[in-house]
Amino acid sequence: MNRKRILIGIIGLVLVCGVGGLLYWSQSQPEISQLSGDSLVKELDQRSSVTEAELTDLQTREEWDAVRLVLQDQKVTPTSEQFATAVTLAPLDVIEAYFQQELDPFEEVNGMPIITPLFSENGSREQWELAMRYVEDERMLGIAVDSLNLEAVTHLLDEGYTIVDPETVLMQPVRHNQVELTKLLLDNGARWTKTMEQTAKDYNSDLILKMGN
Repeated sequence: MNRKRILIGIIGLVLVCGVGGLLYWSQSQPEISQLSGDSLVKELDQRSSVTEAELTDLQTREEWDAVRLVLQDQKVTPTSEQFATAVTLAPLDVIEAYFQQELDPFEEVNGMPIITPLFSENGSREQWELAMRYVEDERMLGIAVDSLNLEAVTHLLDEGYTIVDPETVLMQPVRHNQVELTKLLLDNGARWTKTMEQTAKDYNSDLILKMGN
């Protein structure tokens, strides 16, 4: 009977010590949301993982060094929505870290593929070149065309990419009266259809209309 009581006492003591230790450990860890800069990166470097919500907080506060660290060290599994946010806001090294997470860059977030902003007509060449380093897919050409990025379209065609839908690929260039881009696409397999002719008339794209005829 005494042995049983002693055993129960030992088990109880172990449980109390364990719970107390966990409570002390959790209280001794500073809140990530209260840190920034080098102190934040140092704290994250010591942690084995962070939560999805914590990653969102880091991106909201634009703590990009911290975001890059947690991605490269695989301390969190990011979401497509977080990838899409980074593509529009983050520096290239952080976007590259996202490309290494095996997320689908063509998944639609807010109605468009994640990588679309990298092909913005007013964006930098380094952005779409980064996408090309990690993605080999004919759909990139369509995104570049719809973004009216003549330089990116030219490069993709030179690399051997082909037009997926020859009958509809001209829609955005014609609507925006992009003469040079339209000619490039026609020279590389795009088809001039009655729909494109009517679109050119609707948008007063006279030079393109002459080109199609």
